[in-house]
Amino acid sequence: MVQEILTNIKTRGHILVQDESIFIHNLYIKRKWISREKRPVVTITGSHNKTIVFGVLSNEGKQLFRQ
Repeated sequence: MVQEILTNIKTRGHILVQDESIFIHNLYIKRKWISREKRPVVTITGSHNKTIVFGVLSNEGKQLFRQ
């Protein structure tokens, strides 16, 4: 059954598998040492920048990646 499907795909079409990942550029400090008298302050960048990586692989071994 699987061999028949693969044979039909080779003669009639392609298999494409795609995936994407999103990386957010937001740095913050979770823990830091302070004295008991001071109030803790959480430092963040406030950045809304992000990087998206997208990729596709075919059954023929061809690749396509975009950032």
